[in-house]
Amino acid sequence: MKKKWKVVIVEPCHLVCAGIVQTFARTAFSRHSHFLTMRDLWNAISENDRIDLFVIDVEQTLTAIRSDITKLQQRFPNSYIVLLSEVIDQDATMQALQAGVHGFISRATRPDVMIKSLELIVLGERIFPAHVLVNSGLSPQAHPPTHHRGESQMKLFGLSARELEVLQSLGEGKSNKEIARQLDISDETVKVHVKAILRKLRLKNRTKAALWVNGSRLPDLPPDPSLQLSGSSALPRPGSANH
Repeated sequence: MKKKWKVVIVEPCHLVCAGIVQTFARTAFSRHSHFLTMRDLWNAISENDRIDLFVIDVEQTLTAIRSDITKLQQRFPNSYIVLLSEVIDQDATMQALQAGVHGFISRATRPDVMIKSLELIVLGERIFPAHVLVNSGLSPQAHPPTHHRGESQMKLFGLSARELEVLQSLGEGKSNKEIARQLDISDETVKVHVKAILRKLRLKNRTKAALWVNGSRLPDLPPDPSLQLSGSSALPRPGSANH
């Protein structure tokens, strides 16, 4: 029987939570419990609970919950932690990386891309916004690793300006017809660009291209010591013990 990954959702909006749960339908993920705030979580959760994944909506800034993240890492060392946020910028992404979470995903991400991201995370990958990593001088692991800070995405991945526009639209979940209307080109031209993008990025389909836009695989980075509770040490990465 296929493993079901038990997920705790921390989300202040019931409607958004319902959408996440609906996204989990017919996938390997199932809701274990839902809490409106981290305080609610700590009041109800037990270290004896078997939880595979925490999906936490970052309402304002990561700074406000970084101590909670460290506590989760200590009490549930074999669980994965994924943050959802409306703000996906360089500062927030770097804070998430330093905190040692396993994924930082935009709330605007398409449901199928989110599921693919979570599937990669429970397989041991770390998922972060590719465009932020490139602008920060970090190279996505799945692509050519040698580049210098400040190089453009076009030079780095060999994409033309038009291909980058098409790729961004793929990340927004747009169809070929929608992309054609937006860019004032034909459907056939869009198909040609999509094929070129998949070839250059070594991806199999448009869903994987959307995944690339919204998140990228990263090598392991150690947690920022400043985010550790007093007396704590680096925690084992999920996967070092059986789930």
